[in-house]
Amino acid sequence: MNILYIAAEATPFIKTGGLADVAGSLPKAINNQGHDIRLVLPLHGQIYEKYIDKLESLGSFEVDLIKKTVDVEVFHFNNQGLECYFLANKEFFDRNDLYGYEDDDLRYLLFSKASVLLLEFLDFKADILHANDWHSGLAILYQDYFARIKDFYKNTKSLYTIHNIIYQGTFDDIILGYMEMDLLNIYRESLDFYGKVSFMKAGIINSTAFNTVSKTYANEIKHKEYAYGLEEVINTHKDKLSGIINGIDYVKYNPKTDMRIESNYDVNSIDKKLANKTYLQKLYNLEVNKDIPLIGMVTRLAHMKGMDLLFEAFDQLIQEDVQFVLLGTGEANYENILRDYQNKYPKNVAARLYFSDQEANAIYAGSDLYMMPSITEPCGISQLIAMRYGAIPIVTETGGLEDTVHAYNKYTGEGNGFSFYDKKPDVLLETTKRAIETYRNKEEFIGLIKNAMNSKYDWENSSKEYIQLYRSL
Repeated sequence: MNILYIAAEATPFIKTGGLADVAGSLPKAINNQGHDIRLVLPLHGQIYEKYIDKLESLGSFEVDLIKKTVDVEVFHFNNQGLECYFLANKEFFDRNDLYGYEDDDLRYLLFSKASVLLLEFLDFKADILHANDWHSGLAILYQDYFARIKDFYKNTKSLYTIHNIIYQGTFDDIILGYMEMDLLNIYRESLDFYGKVSFMKAGIINSTAFNTVSKTYANEIKHKEYAYGLEEVINTHKDKLSGIINGIDYVKYNPKTDMRIESNYDVNSIDKKLANKTYLQKLYNLEVNKDIPLIGMVTRLAHMKGMDLLFEAFDQLIQEDVQFVLLGTGEANYENILRDYQNKYPKNVAARLYFSDQEANAIYAGSDLYMMPSITEPCGISQLIAMRYGAIPIVTETGGLEDTVHAYNKYTGEGNGFSFYDKKPDVLLETTKRAIETYRNKEEFIGLIKNAMNSKYDWENSSKEYIQLYRSL
Protein backbone atom coordinates (compact mmCIF):
# COMPACT_ATOMS: atom_id res chain seq x y z
CA MET A 1 0.00 0.00 0.00
CA ASN A 2 0.93 3.66 -0.43
CA ILE A 3 0.49 5.63 2.80
CA LEU A 4 1.06 9.28 3.70
CA TYR A 5 1.65 9.71 7.43
CA ILE A 6 1.07 13.27 8.66
CA ALA A 7 2.32 14.50 12.04
CA ALA A 8 3.40 17.78 13.64
CA GLU A 9 6.42 16.17 15.32
CA ALA A 10 8.50 13.00 15.08
CA THR A 11 11.73 11.66 16.51
CA PRO A 12 14.59 12.03 15.82
CA PHE A 13 13.77 15.39 14.26
CA ILE A 14 11.79 17.12 17.01
CA LYS A 15 9.80 16.11 20.08
CA THR A 16 7.51 17.71 22.65
CA GLY A 17 5.46 14.63 23.59
CA GLY A 18 4.45 11.04 22.93
CA LEU A 19 3.18 11.77 19.41
CA ALA A 20 6.80 12.25 18.32
CA ASP A 21 7.76 8.79 19.58
CA VAL A 22 4.91 7.18 17.67
CA ALA A 23 5.50 9.15 14.46
CA GLY A 24 9.20 8.34 14.67
CA SER A 25 8.67 4.59 15.10
CA LEU A 26 5.38 3.41 13.57
CA PRO A 27 6.05 4.51 9.95
CA LYS A 28 9.46 2.81 10.07
CA ALA A 29 7.88 -0.42 11.30
CA ILE A 30 5.27 -0.30 8.52
CA ASN A 31 7.94 0.57 5.96
CA ASN A 32 9.97 -2.45 7.08
CA GLN A 33 7.00 -4.66 6.17
CA GLY A 34 7.17 -3.61 2.53
CA HIS A 35 4.70 -0.74 2.32
CA ASP A 36 5.53 2.63 0.76
CA ILE A 37 4.79 4.89 3.73
CA ARG A 38 6.04 8.48 3.73
CA LEU A 39 6.23 10.87 6.66
CA VAL A 40 5.46 14.59 6.35
CA LEU A 41 6.24 17.25 8.99
CA PRO A 42 6.39 21.03 9.11
CA LEU A 43 9.96 22.31 8.80
CA HIS A 44 10.06 23.77 12.31
CA GLY A 45 12.88 26.18 13.13
CA GLN A 46 14.63 23.62 15.35
CA ILE A 47 14.61 21.03 12.54
CA TYR A 48 15.98 23.60 10.09
CA GLU A 49 18.89 24.43 12.41
CA LYS A 50 19.84 20.77 12.96
CA TYR A 51 19.15 19.19 9.59
CA ILE A 52 19.30 21.83 6.84
CA ASP A 53 22.66 20.55 5.57
CA LYS A 54 21.13 17.08 5.13
CA LEU A 55 17.87 18.14 3.49
CA GLU A 56 17.34 18.13 -0.26
CA SER A 57 15.02 20.76 -1.74
CA LEU A 58 12.53 19.32 -4.24
CA GLY A 59 11.01 22.66 -5.25
CA SER A 60 7.89 24.47 -4.09
CA PHE A 61 4.15 24.84 -4.71
CA GLU A 62 1.49 27.39 -3.85
CA VAL A 63 -1.25 26.93 -1.27
CA ASP A 64 -4.33 29.10 -1.64
CA LEU A 65 -5.57 30.29 1.77
CA ILE A 66 -8.25 32.51 0.13
CA LYS A 67 -7.07 35.69 1.85
CA LYS A 68 -3.49 35.04 0.81
CA THR A 69 -1.44 32.65 -1.29
CA VAL A 70 1.46 30.95 0.48
CA ASP A 71 4.56 29.37 -1.06
CA VAL A 72 5.56 26.06 0.50
CA GLU A 73 8.99 24.60 -0.22
CA VAL A 74 9.37 20.81 0.02
CA PHE A 75 12.51 19.27 1.53
CA HIS A 76 13.35 15.57 1.49
CA PHE A 77 15.39 13.34 3.78
CA ASN A 78 15.76 9.56 3.87
CA ASN A 79 15.82 8.44 7.50
CA GLN A 80 17.05 4.84 7.65
CA GLY A 81 14.97 3.87 4.63
CA LEU A 82 11.92 5.99 5.52
CA GLU A 83 11.13 8.79 3.07
CA CYS A 84 10.55 11.99 5.06
CA TYR A 85 9.25 15.30 3.71
CA PHE A 86 9.34 18.70 5.38
CA LEU A 87 7.04 21.56 4.42
CA ALA A 88 8.84 24.87 4.74
CA ASN A 89 7.53 28.39 5.03
CA LYS A 90 9.51 30.92 7.07
CA GLU A 91 6.49 33.00 8.06
CA PHE A 92 4.51 30.13 9.55
CA PHE A 93 6.90 27.33 10.52
CA ASP A 94 10.28 28.92 11.24
CA ARG A 95 9.52 29.47 14.94
CA ASN A 96 11.28 28.52 18.18
CA ASP A 97 8.35 26.39 19.38
CA LEU A 98 5.87 24.06 17.71
CA TYR A 99 2.70 25.33 19.35
CA GLY A 100 1.39 28.15 21.49
CA TYR A 101 1.17 30.99 18.96
CA GLU A 102 -1.85 33.20 18.28
CA ASP A 103 -1.91 32.05 14.64
CA ASP A 104 -1.69 28.29 15.37
CA ASP A 105 -5.05 27.90 13.62
CA LEU A 106 -3.71 29.35 10.37
CA ARG A 107 -0.33 27.61 10.72
CA TYR A 108 -1.87 24.17 11.01
CA LEU A 109 -4.56 24.89 8.43
CA LEU A 110 -1.66 25.59 6.06
CA PHE A 111 0.19 22.46 7.15
CA SER A 112 -2.89 20.26 6.76
CA LYS A 113 -3.84 21.57 3.31
CA ALA A 114 -0.24 21.54 2.08
CA SER A 115 0.22 17.94 3.29
CA VAL A 116 -2.68 16.80 1.11
CA LEU A 117 -1.45 18.84 -1.88
CA LEU A 118 1.99 17.29 -1.39
CA LEU A 119 0.56 14.06 -2.81
CA GLU A 120 -0.03 15.76 -6.16
CA PHE A 121 3.32 17.53 -6.00
CA LEU A 122 5.08 14.17 -5.55
CA ASP A 123 2.67 12.36 -7.91
CA PHE A 124 2.22 9.89 -5.04
CA LYS A 125 -1.23 8.31 -5.14
CA ALA A 126 -1.92 7.33 -1.56
CA ASP A 127 -4.18 4.43 -0.65
CA ILE A 128 -4.27 5.78 2.92
CA LEU A 129 -3.82 9.25 4.35
CA HIS A 130 -3.06 8.84 8.05
CA ALA A 131 -3.33 12.05 10.11
CA ASN A 132 -2.60 12.51 13.80
CA ASP A 133 -4.11 14.73 16.51
CA TRP A 134 -5.60 18.19 16.04
CA HIS A 135 -2.62 19.54 14.12
CA SER A 136 -3.59 17.58 11.01
CA GLY A 137 -7.33 17.15 11.58
CA LEU A 138 -8.01 19.45 8.62
CA ALA A 139 -5.88 17.22 6.36
CA ILE A 140 -8.68 14.65 6.72
CA LEU A 141 -11.23 17.28 5.71
CA TYR A 142 -9.18 18.49 2.72
CA GLN A 143 -8.58 14.97 1.44
CA ASP A 144 -12.33 14.39 1.51
CA TYR A 145 -12.97 17.73 -0.18
CA PHE A 146 -10.38 17.21 -2.92
CA ALA A 147 -11.77 13.72 -3.59
CA ARG A 148 -15.02 15.44 -4.59
CA ILE A 149 -13.36 17.77 -7.12
CA LYS A 150 -10.14 15.99 -8.26
CA ASP A 151 -9.80 12.50 -9.69
CA PHE A 152 -6.31 12.22 -8.17
CA TYR A 153 -7.72 11.86 -4.63
CA LYS A 154 -10.83 9.77 -5.36
CA ASN A 155 -9.47 6.40 -4.21
CA THR A 156 -7.65 7.63 -1.08
CA LYS A 157 -9.07 6.54 2.28
CA SER A 158 -8.24 8.24 5.57
CA LEU A 159 -7.40 7.24 9.14
CA TYR A 160 -7.39 9.77 11.97
CA THR A 161 -5.53 8.91 15.19
CA ILE A 162 -6.30 10.65 18.47
CA HIS A 163 -3.29 10.52 20.78
CA ASN A 164 -4.82 12.77 23.46
CA ILE A 165 -8.37 14.07 23.20
CA ILE A 166 -7.72 16.88 25.69
CA TYR A 167 -6.00 18.89 22.94
CA GLN A 168 -8.67 19.40 20.27
CA GLY A 169 -7.46 22.36 18.19
CA THR A 170 -10.37 24.64 19.09
CA PHE A 171 -10.21 28.14 17.61
CA ASP A 172 -12.36 31.20 16.86
CA ASP A 173 -14.37 30.90 13.66
CA ILE A 174 -12.34 33.68 12.02
CA ILE A 175 -10.23 30.84 10.55
CA LEU A 176 -13.17 29.94 8.29
CA GLY A 177 -12.33 33.05 6.23
CA TYR A 178 -9.23 31.23 4.97
CA MET A 179 -11.22 28.28 3.60
CA GLU A 180 -13.07 27.87 0.30
CA MET A 181 -16.73 28.94 0.30
CA ASP A 182 -17.92 25.78 -1.46
CA LEU A 183 -15.94 23.73 1.08
CA LEU A 184 -17.69 25.53 3.94
CA ASN A 185 -21.08 24.84 2.36
CA ILE A 186 -20.32 21.13 2.70
CA TYR A 187 -18.23 20.94 5.90
CA ARG A 188 -19.22 23.85 8.15
CA GLU A 189 -21.22 21.62 10.49
CA SER A 190 -18.32 19.20 10.92
CA LEU A 191 -16.11 22.15 11.90
CA ASP A 192 -18.53 23.89 14.27
CA PHE A 193 -17.93 23.30 17.98
CA TYR A 194 -20.15 25.37 20.26
CA GLY A 195 -19.65 28.48 18.13
CA LYS A 196 -15.96 27.84 17.61
CA VAL A 197 -14.04 25.61 15.18
CA SER A 198 -12.61 22.21 16.17
CA PHE A 199 -9.90 20.68 13.98
CA MET A 200 -10.27 17.38 15.84
CA LYS A 201 -14.03 17.21 15.31
CA ALA A 202 -13.47 17.71 11.58
CA GLY A 203 -10.94 14.87 11.59
CA ILE A 204 -13.30 12.47 13.36
CA ILE A 205 -16.35 13.18 11.21
CA ASN A 206 -14.66 13.25 7.80
CA SER A 207 -12.29 10.29 8.24
CA THR A 208 -12.95 6.86 6.78
CA ALA A 209 -12.04 5.59 10.26
CA PHE A 210 -10.53 6.95 13.45
CA ASN A 211 -8.70 5.31 16.30
CA THR A 212 -6.98 5.94 19.61
CA VAL A 213 -3.75 4.59 21.04
CA SER A 214 -5.25 1.86 23.22
CA LYS A 215 -8.42 -0.22 23.23
CA THR A 216 -9.48 0.93 26.70
CA TYR A 217 -9.05 4.61 25.78
CA ALA A 218 -11.20 4.05 22.68
CA ASN A 219 -14.00 2.96 25.03
CA GLU A 220 -13.30 5.66 27.61
CA ILE A 221 -13.65 8.57 25.17
CA LYS A 222 -17.25 7.59 24.49
CA HIS A 223 -17.99 8.93 27.98
CA LYS A 224 -18.33 12.55 29.04
CA GLU A 225 -15.65 12.46 31.74
CA TYR A 226 -13.00 11.50 29.16
CA ALA A 227 -14.23 13.13 25.93
CA TYR A 228 -14.05 16.84 26.85
CA GLY A 229 -17.16 17.77 24.90
CA LEU A 230 -16.69 15.41 21.94
CA GLU A 231 -18.65 12.46 23.38
CA GLU A 232 -21.70 13.07 21.19
CA VAL A 233 -19.57 13.25 18.03
CA ILE A 234 -17.64 10.13 19.02
CA ASN A 235 -20.74 8.10 19.79
CA THR A 236 -22.38 9.17 16.54
CA HIS A 237 -19.34 7.78 14.68
CA LYS A 238 -18.41 4.95 17.07
CA ASP A 239 -18.85 2.30 14.37
CA LYS A 240 -15.63 3.49 12.74
CA LEU A 241 -13.69 3.80 16.04
CA SER A 242 -11.02 1.34 17.21
CA GLY A 243 -7.98 1.24 19.49
CA ILE A 244 -4.43 0.06 18.81
CA ILE A 245 -1.85 0.12 21.58
CA ASN A 246 1.39 2.01 20.98
CA GLY A 247 4.72 0.26 21.05
CA ILE A 248 8.21 1.46 21.92
CA ASP A 249 11.45 1.29 19.96
CA TYR A 250 13.14 -1.88 21.24
CA VAL A 251 16.45 -0.88 19.69
CA LYS A 252 16.53 2.49 21.44
CA TYR A 253 15.21 1.10 24.73
CA ASN A 254 17.34 -1.97 25.28
CA PRO A 255 19.05 -2.46 28.67
CA LYS A 256 21.50 -4.88 27.03
CA THR A 257 22.93 -2.26 24.65
CA ASP A 258 21.87 1.11 26.10
CA MET A 259 25.01 3.25 26.42
CA ARG A 260 23.18 5.78 28.62
CA ILE A 261 22.96 3.44 31.63
CA GLU A 262 25.70 2.44 34.07
CA SER A 263 25.56 -1.34 33.62
CA ASN A 264 24.06 -3.34 30.77
CA TYR A 265 21.91 -6.39 31.47
CA ASP A 266 19.05 -8.46 30.09
CA VAL A 267 16.45 -10.89 31.39
CA ASN A 268 19.16 -13.54 31.80
CA SER A 269 21.48 -11.29 33.81
CA ILE A 270 19.14 -9.37 36.11
CA ASP A 271 21.80 -9.35 38.86
CA LYS A 272 23.71 -6.76 36.80
CA LYS A 273 20.76 -4.37 37.14
CA LEU A 274 21.80 -3.68 40.76
CA ALA A 275 24.78 -1.56 39.64
CA ASN A 276 22.28 0.85 38.05
CA LYS A 277 20.46 1.23 41.36
CA THR A 278 23.71 2.00 43.16
CA TYR A 279 24.62 4.53 40.47
CA LEU A 280 21.22 6.22 40.76
CA GLN A 281 21.46 6.43 44.56
CA LYS A 282 24.88 8.07 44.29
CA LEU A 283 23.75 10.39 41.48
CA TYR A 284 20.84 11.70 43.56
CA ASN A 285 22.69 11.78 46.92
CA LEU A 286 20.60 9.03 48.48
CA GLU A 287 21.86 6.34 50.85
CA VAL A 288 23.51 3.56 48.88
CA ASN A 289 21.51 0.57 50.05
CA LYS A 290 20.69 -2.37 47.80
CA ASP A 291 17.86 -3.57 50.08
CA ILE A 292 15.75 -0.42 50.29
CA PRO A 293 12.98 -0.35 47.63
CA LEU A 294 13.59 2.49 45.16
CA ILE A 295 10.53 3.94 43.42
CA GLY A 296 11.12 5.94 40.24
CA MET A 297 8.98 8.34 38.27
CA VAL A 298 9.65 10.22 35.01
CA THR A 299 6.72 12.47 34.26
CA ARG A 300 5.17 15.75 33.31
CA LEU A 301 3.92 17.38 36.50
CA ALA A 302 0.20 17.74 35.83
CA HIS A 303 -3.09 16.77 37.47
CA MET A 304 -3.82 14.17 34.77
CA LYS A 305 -0.58 12.39 35.67
CA GLY A 306 -1.96 11.72 39.15
CA MET A 307 0.21 14.18 41.07
CA ASP A 308 -2.59 15.15 43.51
CA LEU A 309 -3.37 11.49 44.12
CA LEU A 310 0.29 10.73 44.81
CA PHE A 311 0.85 13.73 47.08
CA GLU A 312 -2.18 12.88 49.25
CA ALA A 313 -0.55 9.52 50.02
CA PHE A 314 3.06 10.70 49.98
CA ASP A 315 3.82 11.14 53.70
CA GLN A 316 2.48 7.67 54.47
CA LEU A 317 4.30 6.21 51.48
CA ILE A 318 7.68 7.50 52.68
CA GLN A 319 7.05 5.90 56.09
CA GLU A 320 7.31 2.52 54.35
CA ASP A 321 11.11 2.96 54.30
CA VAL A 322 11.42 3.59 50.57
CA GLN A 323 13.44 5.90 48.37
CA PHE A 324 11.60 8.01 45.80
CA VAL A 325 13.16 9.71 42.78
CA LEU A 326 11.33 11.89 40.27
CA LEU A 327 12.48 13.56 37.08
CA GLY A 328 10.30 16.05 35.23
CA THR A 329 8.87 19.53 34.94
CA GLY A 330 5.39 20.98 34.89
CA GLU A 331 3.00 23.09 36.92
CA ALA A 332 4.72 25.38 39.43
CA ASN A 333 2.61 24.29 42.43
CA TYR A 334 3.64 20.65 41.92
CA GLU A 335 7.29 21.61 41.58
CA ASN A 336 7.06 23.54 44.88
CA ILE A 337 5.42 20.58 46.64
CA LEU A 338 8.23 18.31 45.46
CA ARG A 339 10.87 20.76 46.69
CA ASP A 340 9.16 20.73 50.09
CA TYR A 341 9.13 16.93 50.20
CA GLN A 342 12.80 16.79 49.27
CA ASN A 343 13.62 19.21 52.09
CA LYS A 344 11.41 17.27 54.51
CA TYR A 345 12.84 13.85 53.56
CA PRO A 346 16.38 14.50 52.26
CA LYS A 347 17.47 10.89 52.87
CA ASN A 348 14.51 9.41 50.99
CA VAL A 349 13.40 11.83 48.28
CA ALA A 350 15.22 13.23 45.23
CA ALA A 351 13.25 15.56 42.97
CA ARG A 352 14.97 16.68 39.77
CA LEU A 353 12.81 19.38 38.23
CA TYR A 354 14.16 19.33 34.67
CA PHE A 355 14.35 16.76 31.92
CA SER A 356 17.30 14.67 30.76
CA ASP A 357 17.18 11.62 28.46
CA GLN A 358 20.26 10.21 30.16
CA GLU A 359 18.83 10.53 33.66
CA ALA A 360 15.44 9.21 32.52
CA ASN A 361 17.07 5.98 31.38
CA ALA A 362 19.11 5.85 34.58
CA ILE A 363 15.82 5.93 36.52
CA TYR A 364 14.23 3.19 34.39
CA ALA A 365 17.32 1.00 34.83
CA GLY A 366 17.95 1.80 38.50
CA SER A 367 14.44 1.71 39.97
CA ASP A 368 12.88 -1.35 41.55
CA LEU A 369 9.33 0.00 41.19
CA TYR A 370 7.91 2.59 38.82
CA MET A 371 5.06 4.91 39.85
CA MET A 372 2.44 5.97 37.26
CA PRO A 373 -0.87 6.90 38.98
CA SER A 374 -2.41 8.72 36.00
CA ILE A 375 -6.01 9.93 36.20
CA THR A 376 -6.25 9.32 32.45
CA GLU A 377 -3.61 7.92 30.10
CA PRO A 378 -4.43 7.39 26.39
CA CYS A 379 -1.61 4.86 26.04
CA GLY A 380 1.40 5.66 28.15
CA ILE A 381 4.95 4.94 27.09
CA SER A 382 6.77 5.20 30.43
CA GLN A 383 5.26 1.98 31.79
CA LEU A 384 6.41 0.15 28.65
CA ILE A 385 9.95 1.45 28.99
CA ALA A 386 9.95 0.66 32.72
CA MET A 387 8.95 -2.96 32.08
CA ARG A 388 11.56 -3.25 29.33
CA TYR A 389 14.19 -2.27 31.95
CA GLY A 390 12.71 -4.43 34.73
CA ALA A 391 11.25 -1.62 36.86
CA ILE A 392 7.87 -2.91 38.04
CA PRO A 393 5.03 -0.46 37.31
CA ILE A 394 2.39 0.64 39.83
CA VAL A 395 -0.46 2.11 37.76
CA THR A 396 -4.11 3.11 37.71
CA GLU A 397 -6.39 0.98 35.57
CA THR A 398 -7.08 3.52 32.84
CA GLY A 399 -6.43 3.77 29.10
CA GLY A 400 -3.28 2.07 27.87
CA LEU A 401 -2.12 1.37 31.41
CA GLU A 402 -4.99 -1.09 31.81
CA ASP A 403 -4.17 -2.67 28.44
CA THR A 404 -0.45 -3.22 29.15
CA VAL A 405 0.05 -3.67 32.91
CA HIS A 406 -1.52 -6.86 34.22
CA ALA A 407 -1.92 -7.23 37.98
CA TYR A 408 0.56 -9.60 39.62
CA ASN A 409 -0.93 -12.73 41.18
CA LYS A 410 1.42 -14.07 43.87
CA TYR A 411 -0.33 -17.46 43.83
CA THR A 412 0.03 -18.16 40.11
CA GLY A 413 3.08 -15.96 39.43
CA GLU A 414 1.26 -14.31 36.53
CA GLY A 415 1.24 -10.58 35.82
CA ASN A 416 3.83 -7.88 35.13
CA GLY A 417 2.99 -5.11 37.60
CA PHE A 418 0.55 -3.70 40.14
CA SER A 419 -2.66 -1.83 39.34
CA PHE A 420 -5.65 -0.30 41.07
CA TYR A 421 -9.03 0.95 39.85
CA ASP A 422 -10.29 3.37 42.54
CA LYS A 423 -8.31 6.58 42.19
CA LYS A 424 -8.02 7.18 45.93
CA PRO A 425 -4.89 7.83 48.06
CA ASP A 426 -5.51 4.89 50.39
CA VAL A 427 -5.90 2.51 47.42
CA LEU A 428 -2.68 3.81 45.86
CA LEU A 429 -0.91 3.32 49.20
CA GLU A 430 -2.27 -0.20 49.69
CA THR A 431 -1.25 -1.22 46.17
CA THR A 432 2.25 0.19 46.72
CA LYS A 433 2.54 -1.71 49.99
CA ARG A 434 1.74 -4.91 48.11
CA ALA A 435 4.47 -4.09 45.62
CA ILE A 436 6.96 -3.42 48.44
CA GLU A 437 6.02 -6.68 50.15
CA THR A 438 6.68 -8.54 46.89
CA TYR A 439 10.00 -6.70 46.51
CA ARG A 440 11.15 -7.95 49.90
CA ASN A 441 10.70 -11.56 48.73
CA LYS A 442 13.70 -11.58 46.41
CA GLU A 443 12.97 -14.83 44.59
CA GLU A 444 9.37 -13.82 43.97
CA PHE A 445 10.41 -10.35 42.81
CA ILE A 446 12.98 -11.72 40.35
CA GLY A 447 10.17 -13.78 38.79
CA LEU A 448 8.07 -10.64 38.48
CA ILE A 449 10.97 -8.74 36.85
CA LYS A 450 11.27 -11.55 34.30
CA ASN A 451 7.54 -11.30 33.55
CA ALA A 452 7.88 -7.55 32.98
CA MET A 453 11.00 -7.81 30.81
CA ASN A 454 9.42 -10.59 28.75
CA SER A 455 6.30 -8.48 28.05
CA LYS A 456 6.40 -7.61 24.36
CA TYR A 457 5.33 -4.10 23.45
CA ASP A 458 7.51 -3.25 20.47
CA TRP A 459 6.10 -1.89 17.21
CA GLU A 460 6.00 -5.25 15.41
CA ASN A 461 2.54 -6.30 16.60
CA SER A 462 1.08 -2.78 16.64
CA SER A 463 2.26 -2.03 13.11
CA LYS A 464 0.60 -5.23 11.89
CA GLU A 465 -2.66 -4.09 13.48
CA TYR A 466 -2.37 -0.75 11.68
CA ILE A 467 -1.69 -2.50 8.37
CA GLN A 468 -4.75 -4.68 8.94
CA LEU A 469 -6.81 -1.56 9.68
CA TYR A 470 -5.48 0.16 6.53
CA ARG A 471 -6.47 -2.89 4.46
CA SER A 472 -9.97 -2.91 5.96
CA LEU A 473 -10.46 0.66 4.69
